[in-house]
Amino acid sequence: MAQITVDTLNKQDRDDVIQALHSIALRNNEEPLFCPISVLQESKEKCRSLTEEIDRYKKDNETLKKEVEFEKELVKELQTEKDNLNERVKELELANQDLSAENTKYKEKIIGFDLKSDYLYFKPQGNYMAQTMQNSATYIAVKNDDYYDFYFNEDKAQHQKAISYKDSILLPFCDIESDSVSDGNYVVNRGAGCFSLINGVFKLEKKARIAIIVKL
Repeated sequence: MAQITVDTLNKQDRDDVIQALHSIALRNNEEPLFCPISVLQESKEKCRSLTEEIDRYKKDNETLKKEVEFEKELVKELQTEKDNLNERVKELELANQDLSAENTKYKEKIIGFDLKSDYLYFKPQGNYMAQTMQNSATYIAVKNDDYYDFYFNEDKAQHQKAISYKDSILLPFCDIESDSVSDGNYVVNRGAGCFSLINGVFKLEKKARIAIIVKL
């Protein structure tokens, strides 16, 4: 098998040589394998360009791989954060349920006006009365038709506080009898007061009558 490389500056001479070699190869039943150096150089240049392009593709591919890995890690972090937030939401929902249940009990026991009860317990709140628990009540009320008769709660824990702050605790709801003493330490009921509750709104109808005395 003949393999010859031909280089010439004259295209006609080059073509003549190539044709002659081709004829020789045919006579010898051989496949002519020859190529001009310029063609080889052109092929090498194309090969080099293709190699550079392949390298660029490889580099771009590596960059894309890194970006994909980064995105995957970011997705994992976001999923973890989502899971944590979902757990927190569940915790808050449970806490909210507990608070709602507690609030309902609180309203039933303290805030809500239960007009069917025989006794109601109140404490002053400005010029109004707010319902409260028995052990912290300043006044006790009893339903009487459409009104409530109320009187001072003579539990011993209430006396000193009421006398010390009589301007805000006693005077808005009570008339103090003239036989009271200035250095008294005990509140005595002399007559019930009266108030109404219309749609849960307090309205004083008549003040209670009390006396402040000294009790040993």
